[in-house]
Formats: sequence, C-alpha cells, structure tokens
Amino acid sequence: MTVAEQYQSDVDMILAKRYDNGGDYWATLDKRLIKGSPFTTLESALMLTELGMLPSSYIERNY
Repeated sequence: MTVAEQYQSDVDMILAKRYDNGGDYWATLDKRLIKGSPFTTLESALMLTELGMLPSSYIERNY
C-alpha cells in the first residue's frame, strides 16, 4: 500500500517529529514509548498506518 499524494504532507510532518521526544521513533531518551502525545511511538505508528504507510516503510530492521 502506498501513501496517497493528498496525505504525503501529513506523513512528512509525522516523520519529521521522530526525534522530538529525545529518542528515536518518537520515544524518550530513557526509551519511554507513551510520552509526548500526540506523537508517542504508538500514536505515530497508528497515524502513519492510517495514512497508508506500511510499518516496514518507517521501521528499520537491525538484524
């Protein structure tokens, strides 16, 4: 599934806030995931999914 052109600016804005809570993926430096609403790790992932992004598009796999 790809992001519709009309939602691309919303996706870009959410991704731009990825480090705003101090850590990576909208988490805090101490790795808290549910802090910084509306841009918590859970809420950001849900919003991106609702806009048509697949989780594999914004989550790097470090295996």
